[in-house]
Amino acid sequence: MRVTGVPDDALAEAGETLTDTIDRWIDKLTAHATGSPAPGTPRWHRLWNAREAGEGATWWRQQLLTRIAIADIAGVDPAPYIAQAREHGISATEIRIARKARARTGTSNATTTAGRRKRVPANSADQLAIF
Repeated sequence: MRVTGVPDDALAEAGETLTDTIDRWIDKLTAHATGSPAPGTPRWHRLWNAREAGEGATWWRQQLLTRIAIADIAGVDPAPYIAQAREHGISATEIRIARKARARTGTSNATTTAGRRKRVPANSADQLAIF
């Protein structure tokens, strides 16, 4: 047992659930940030199925680089997204540029020079509704 009184399988299940949830949120936030169709919609499926060439490939490249940027800004390990980007032929330079993305001042992810997060007032136009 890693934690006294907590079964390892319960920890593993909780960890897997969190990982899946983070991945789904990064997908949703990527769609929101890029103005892409929501994951699972008919338009999204058309682009997904065409991701090897043309418009679908351009869209997929943007999705991968945006996922890397969002994960990096949020402090989530972007390694799975970087691996996907490399498999898709995205250069190390493009990946580095995506990783250097930073939240703009005034958003909920912006950080002050002291390293503290700035608060966004409730009902701000920059705030993404999650429920």
